[in-house]
Amino acid sequence: MRHVTTIAREAGLRELTAEVVAQNGPMLKVFDTCGLRKTTKMDQGVIHVTMQL
Repeated sequence: MRHVTTIAREAGLRELTAEVVAQNGPMLKVFDTCGLRKTTKMDQGVIHVTMQL
């Protein structure tokens, strides 16, 4: 996640988005522990994650 964040910042991005099925706990934990401010929305079993860079 650190590598992706570095590349995104260098490219001038201000946020990252991801869609994760609600049952994918390990991936959700990656987003929870990455240190980025994030918002989440759930829609039909899919969690939409937006992380501010």
